[in-house]
Amino acid sequence: MKYIICLLMALMLPFAALAEDNRYEDVGFYGEYDMCPVKRNGLWGFVDHTGQLIVPCEWDGVGMVFQGRASVYKDDRWGAIDKAGNILVPCEWDYLVPESDGGYTVKRNGYSGALAGDGTVLIPCDRYTYVGPVINGARHIGLNDLWGLCTETGEIITPCQWQSTGYFHEGLAWVCGEGFSYGYINEQGETVIPTGYGYAHLEDFVGGSAAVRFTNGSWQLMDTRGRFLCEKPWDDMEQFAQGDLILVKKNGKYGFINRQGETVIPPIYDNAQHFRDGLAGVVLDGDAFWIDETGAKAVDRPEGYSSWQFNNGFVCMKDENSLYGVMDKSGAFIIPCEWPDGLINPFDRGGITYMWTDTHYAFFNKQGQMVTGQMHERGRFKFAIQKEYLFLVEDGVLSIWHAYGRKVY
Repeated sequence: MKYIICLLMALMLPFAALAEDNRYEDVGFYGEYDMCPVKRNGLWGFVDHTGQLIVPCEWDGVGMVFQGRASVYKDDRWGAIDKAGNILVPCEWDYLVPESDGGYTVKRNGYSGALAGDGTVLIPCDRYTYVGPVINGARHIGLNDLWGLCTETGEIITPCQWQSTGYFHEGLAWVCGEGFSYGYINEQGETVIPTGYGYAHLEDFVGGSAAVRFTNGSWQLMDTRGRFLCEKPWDDMEQFAQGDLILVKKNGKYGFINRQGETVIPPIYDNAQHFRDGLAGVVLDGDAFWIDETGAKAVDRPEGYSSWQFNNGFVCMKDENSLYGVMDKSGAFIIPCEWPDGLINPFDRGGITYMWTDTHYAFFNKQGQMVTGQMHERGRFKFAIQKEYLFLVEDGVLSIWHAYGRKVY
């Protein structure tokens, strides 16, 4: 009898260990599919998309995960580790964020600085109140509420003398001086298009042109030499325009111009959204639909419905009863409008989106199928979506699901 009891206990031990292995209190939203933060006994670690604990739960807190590196918090200080748990930067900073160039921005004693990927100090935390990430070869720097730009290693491009600055795009960055007057500088910090010419707002250059607003409220399209491209100014123009076509307005009607300032789709619409995902929503004589970049009708919007913009082939819709669903580019609803709330930009984090009620959440793939096969009660779970994977901690137990509905862990 004693032998049987011992044998049973021995057989149960692996199952007990397994049950403990998948028990967590929380899951971090800002991770990666192969390095997702999880919390156990008040401390944080990381699992991969197979559920393997790749970094033990020994950190007081975690921050952003980026390119296989994570900011971690211990004893009131921040540092960085890799996905094997190796220390990349010791925990000695007031704050630390991994950046796309492989380095880090950091803070100490109220000042900001920057580190190289190996932790070498590039910009000491002794002068600037803000140091930004490297974007297009330059960093934002801030001092006494004024702004400038520097190189990755801290060499000054333009000193902190501006009310605000942009980043370099196609060799030029906008700057805003006293009185909110705008101009452009080049990558050597030289003024190319001076401030004080009546520009009230400037945009980044894309495809050789940028949108410009004058102090009288009208808009033009400018090339990199400061020449205006449109035959006449427009009453309004799309801000933050990134595509080949730009939304414009004239005499209360909307249309689209190209990057050369030429009218591609005449201003005939009563209302319009900018192009996204190859489509733009428009309203013409009470009829709402989406057009493609030739101006042809591409997708009808059901009567009585309101909508946002397409994102990765899908758009969030709201019916006349204020219920949400998701429609694809063929006009078919993959998720019927029967949910009190939903993501405005579906599938913006990967292959999974979610809808919710006052009491439950449901996770869907791009075929409109529930990833887990069921709804989940609010207050009983935490989740994170990383690419095609759903990390779900429900009632303290971690499970991992692929978008196709396959339970990975």
